[in-house]
Amino acid sequence: MKNIFILIILVLFLTGCIKVEDEDIILDSGLEYHLEVHSVDKGLGGICLVDGCTLEYKDEVDSTTVGVYVVTYDAVVKEEVKHTIEQRVIVLDTTPSVPEEYESITVEAGAEFIDPGIMFYDNYDAERVVYTLDSVETKFVGEQIITYIAEDSSGNKTVVERVVNLVDTTGPIIYLNGVEDITLEAGEDYKELAGVVSDNYDDEVSLEITGEVDNDTVGTYYIYYDAIDSNGNEALKLTRTIHIVDTTPPTFDVIENQRIQVGTEDIDWTSYIENSSDNSDSELTFMELDTINYYGLGVQPVTVRVEDAEGNYMDQTFDVYVASDAVYDYGIEFLKTRENAEKYVDLYYDIVQLSDAFFMNADDLEFTQNHYAFGEVDTTDFIYTTDDIIEVLVMVEQDHPEYYWLESFYYYTQEEEVVKISLYVDEFYATYNNRAYTQKAISDMSKQVLDRVSPQMSDLRKVQIVYDYILGRTDYSYESDGETPKVTYYTGNIDGVASRYDVVCEGYTRTFKYLLDLVGIDNIAVTGTVPTGEGHTWNIAKIDDEYYYFELTWQDGYPVDYYFFGETSSFMDSEHIPDSPEGSTWDFLYPLPDISNTPIKP
Repeated sequence: MKNIFILIILVLFLTGCIKVEDEDIILDSGLEYHLEVHSVDKGLGGICLVDGCTLEYKDEVDSTTVGVYVVTYDAVVKEEVKHTIEQRVIVLDTTPSVPEEYESITVEAGAEFIDPGIMFYDNYDAERVVYTLDSVETKFVGEQIITYIAEDSSGNKTVVERVVNLVDTTGPIIYLNGVEDITLEAGEDYKELAGVVSDNYDDEVSLEITGEVDNDTVGTYYIYYDAIDSNGNEALKLTRTIHIVDTTPPTFDVIENQRIQVGTEDIDWTSYIENSSDNSDSELTFMELDTINYYGLGVQPVTVRVEDAEGNYMDQTFDVYVASDAVYDYGIEFLKTRENAEKYVDLYYDIVQLSDAFFMNADDLEFTQNHYAFGEVDTTDFIYTTDDIIEVLVMVEQDHPEYYWLESFYYYTQEEEVVKISLYVDEFYATYNNRAYTQKAISDMSKQVLDRVSPQMSDLRKVQIVYDYILGRTDYSYESDGETPKVTYYTGNIDGVASRYDVVCEGYTRTFKYLLDLVGIDNIAVTGTVPTGEGHTWNIAKIDDEYYYFELTWQDGYPVDYYFFGETSSFMDSEHIPDSPEGSTWDFLYPLPDISNTPIKP
């Protein structure tokens, strides 16, 4: 029995029940216990094992606040507190914080990483300490882990790991050097400006450049720029536009001293031009802007335009010499038959070449050695006598009445072993403006005749038109006394008929030859004398394979009854004595053809 009593006392002690003055008190949770914060059941209370005993206490435990609380229990018997006992209640927080739902994060490589963090909820603390153990290096592609630790005020810890996926899905960015739209003049070099590439991951990315520019051909060209990084991301392709334009006119040089065959209207001007070039590869077009008189012997000004495919052009005005190669030049052909013909022919063509060049000369001549010289002929290769030189000059004058300014005078000089002949013009023709005035008058005269002549006309009709034209506008030139022939710079050449309207016999003869040459009639200017011994000139023309005499000087002043038109030798020879090859200097003339025995009249 004793042992049982001891056991009961031990049990009561261990369970919080004590015996007080024969009254037993048992507490529900013992004298001290731990209570989880926010617990609804605080575990307070107990029982008295003695009849008539009640257990009274006050609930002073705040289960929402961590701490140590003391609860006093009173054992009351018959309303008398027989004993008081204290109970220690310890309110504890042993529950760690709970994170909200979270996911792994995908971050673009190279981008700034801003940690969004994780929200933790705690059963007790409104504030808690949250920290991370790791940092994210976004320069690398791959998976990284961030560890978050949340610790509340009671020391409860929560450890959470978040996966950060570092990816590279961003393509490189291309920045062009220079502008995107470039305009270049054709022929100007295109210099590639390239560009730079920036990437969020790769330190270096190659720039791929494609496309070509033909800087010699007008058009629009495109250069393309592309880049791909090490992870296969493509850049936004950029394009540079290059416009090759042509606003520069072509250039060309004129080949000086060019001759055009009379009557040739379809001229290939490329043969009169050299060094034509354009800054582009476009085809050049050559066109004539002036309508020149292709049937007017002598100098004709012409403006030629060279234009490229873009409409850029260059104009140049220059002079060409319209010559008649179809007309038989008796003078040079005769010189070719003479003994030592080479020296005569050489001098003849030297004079012709200088004369043609003088047609193009726009300068005024200087007065030297009492003359106006328009050129010099180097005669060192041959020995010429005075007769040789004069005879060649006479042949040039006979064949080329268009050299209206050419005088049969020369100046012979020798410096050491070089022998030169200087050729002269009259003072009036030494001035360019005077020559231009005269040439305009000659061109107008030529046009007037050509307007009256058609290719379908007979040779007889063409000769008649020229004959009538000259006599209808010209009078014989006399001095003021009305008897003495007026010999001046124009009366003996075609200028007299073209612009002065008064001439002597040479003016009639040379103009008749010039205009017959113009309309394509074979003819000869004849020099000679009359029975009194005075010098005189007249013409021979070929009509229907027969040669006839024409005397315009003696016809002038009388009604045009064609008395001296198309006459025979028997009619003319008694009063007209032609010069011959046996003559010298001014009396020299090539052999004449046989004249028809039957006259021809309109």
